[in-house]
Amino acid sequence: MKSIVFILIFSLIFISACEFMIDEEIMAAVKKGDISMCDELDTSKNANRINDCYAQVAAKTGEEDICPKINDGYYQAQCYEKVAIKNKNIELCSKVTAEYNQRNCYTQIAISKKDSSICKQIKETFFQDDCYIEYAKGTGEVNDCYALMTESTKQDECFLWFAEEKKSEKICEKIGSVSIKDDCYQKVGIAIQGNLLCAKIESQTKRDNCYFEVASKMGSVDVCNKIDSKTQLWITCIKQVAITQNNKYFCEMLSDKPAEQESCKLQVDNARAS
Repeated sequence: MKSIVFILIFSLIFISACEFMIDEEIMAAVKKGDISMCDELDTSKNANRINDCYAQVAAKTGEEDICPKINDGYYQAQCYEKVAIKNKNIELCSKVTAEYNQRNCYTQIAISKKDSSICKQIKETFFQDDCYIEYAKGTGEVNDCYALMTESTKQDECFLWFAEEKKSEKICEKIGSVSIKDDCYQKVGIAIQGNLLCAKIESQTKRDNCYFEVASKMGSVDVCNKIDSKTQLWITCIKQVAITQNNKYFCEMLSDKPAEQESCKLQVDNARAS
């Protein structure tokens, strides 16, 4: 019985794996850029092999005339999207019926043409902002975050991304939202092991978490001591530094909490033994 179950499971895994295998025949058609090879494909097991093949060949060659030959909406949208992006053809994006793919079409062309005004082609204002953010990421220019952002939080999210990428406190200061600015100081502070940035965080919870992460990386009880000593986080921080530094001396700081002190020493010993 067990052997039968094993065979069935193995068969299912094998079949699933085959589904994700590269279609060599389609790849051959793509390599040659020849859709006539697509017409020769066996579709008995996959009715959309020809549609898929057409879309991939069109993406490779940039031939727009291939897309109308596709009789499946999903693959046709994929075809127009990929051809439009390849040829930087904004007008062709309008033929992409799927909303997500159409937005991506305009966004990618905006980035490749270095023209953020293309984002205005997207109907929904909310998604225009997403386009501007991706455009800014694509250009790598933080000032592009200012480009017609209709929602301040979207602009702040853009600045947050750049601050993380560049580990820059100055970019954090461009953020208007207190909550997002706190997130920025926390992420940058942890990245550069800068507890002075943690001090700028208004939310005590985020500030203490920032101190904890920095203290853990630096192995510094001094940074731990910036956390309220009455909290469990402070205790955990002391223990973490003691383990990181492999030094039970730091556990003495928990002398007024005997159980936590013993737990700290035991964890240091276990870390040494492992």
